[in-house]
Amino acid sequence: MTRILNVQSSPYLEKSASRSVSRAYIDSYVAAQPDAVVVDLDLVARPPAHLGPDHMTGLFKPPPHSPESAAAREVSETYLKQVLDADVILVATPMHNFAISSTVKAWIDYIVIAGRTFRIDEDGKTIGLLPSSKKLVIVVASGGLYPAKGPVWAPDRATSSYIEDVFNFMGVTDVSIIRAEGQIMGSEMAKKRLADARAEAQALADRHSTAGKVAARSQRGRWK
Repeated sequence: MTRILNVQSSPYLEKSASRSVSRAYIDSYVAAQPDAVVVDLDLVARPPAHLGPDHMTGLFKPPPHSPESAAAREVSETYLKQVLDADVILVATPMHNFAISSTVKAWIDYIVIAGRTFRIDEDGKTIGLLPSSKKLVIVVASGGLYPAKGPVWAPDRATSSYIEDVFNFMGVTDVSIIRAEGQIMGSEMAKKRLADARAEAQALADRHSTAGKVAARSQRGRWK
């Protein structure tokens, strides 16, 4: 049984391109694997607090903790369990001023925890602790176009590349990025780019669900 963590952050809600593309991925995956479990984490409905003094104590220092620090640690533990339990982690974000949603950054701050998602060895080398078998799907929606090369390429490193780098750091290397671009460049382009992104998401879900079935059969075979 596959477990998908669906992390959403667009305040556009039902008009959101990133949410629409995410839904195409999830619907296709569940259609292929009806027993898949989807855990929804909507960072707009319940935004995580940005790090403050209580968080620094609760997340990065041993007990005793104040009630406020203990509450921050409890939030972190909830997010960590969701990430650790997931086989597929889908993170969807709009591009806001060349960056990811601030709520996604806040969420990341709760899950990049030494001893839980990474460690540092005696030589100072960082080692990711998340299983490399996890898949990360990043969905980015933007008003403009951000090709792989050209004068607008560098700002886009603040969006999908940042999320990818963070999860690589934690050990996840199977990363797919889907872009729904051109959403303010006229209705025709917006519709076409969104349709293309949804089709890409559906095709990716088909590949992932097929791989998940093969892995499940292989696992079952080990215990026969």
